[in-house]
Amino acid sequence: PVPAMVARARLRAEQADVPLSVMLGDANALAYADDTFDVVVALGVLPWLEDPHQALREMARVTQPGGYVLVTTDNLARLHSFFDPWLNPGTAWLRRVTKVALTSGGLYRPSGRSLGARLHSRKYTDEALCDAGLTKLRGATVGFGPFTIFRHPVLPAKSSVELHLRLQRLADRQAPVLRATGSQYVVLAHKPRKPVDDHRV
Repeated sequence: PVPAMVARARLRAEQADVPLSVMLGDANALAYADDTFDVVVALGVLPWLEDPHQALREMARVTQPGGYVLVTTDNLARLHSFFDPWLNPGTAWLRRVTKVALTSGGLYRPSGRSLGARLHSRKYTDEALCDAGLTKLRGATVGFGPFTIFRHPVLPAKSSVELHLRLQRLADRQAPVLRATGSQYVVLAHKPRKPVDDHRV
């Protein structure tokens, strides 16, 4: 599916008459020289990587000093997860114990390595950006819902969207709890300019 996505992006760019270079690559080893871009954007990328730290180091490497990096991660503290026992981070231990018991009893067969998106705390993401040599300028969480019980929606689609919009407005006004519990954490970071060496001759 990834090559198909690349082909579709190329087609869309051509149809929109946008000069755009689309290529397939490895986020952990970007095929660009140091300090190439003034802005690097990774939306929906980090949650799918084994090692977000390495990818962020690569993004920082190819960003020009004084440039910006914009990333999103799946927020561990997403509000809707707290209402669903299957998704609640506090019940992860119970899910693990249940899987072990079912596996040992022959009632569950693991499908191998999980390929799902990884959830990270805002603190983890902020520290990973800092470790990559980037300075966080601003961060916000966005997106509320859909609210579920054991992964089954509890609201009709229209009501779910209306609830999301109301909660997002409150989060945008920095309402306690809501400002930190959107589904996605969006962060804008800056790559500092290289210090000037006053001792150069």
